[in-house]
Amino acid sequence: MNAPSEFEALPVGTVVRELDDAPSVFEKVAHEEGETGWEMPGDLHWYTPGEITLPATVLFTPGDAG
Repeated sequence: MNAPSEFEALPVGTVVRELDDAPSVFEKVAHEEGETGWEMPGDLHWYTPGEITLPATVLFTPGDAG
């Protein structure tokens, strides 16, 4: 992932990791209002793709399971 726009096509449940010196992991989630965004496990902050340090790599997408 090299641009914030690349995050839009990813399905809910996707997990990405930043590739910087102190990488964080984010999961794409949906809220009741139908909006999607990114959250770090254990953090209540709602992140936009622009707040995630690029480049990032996809660790998991829901279709990868099983």
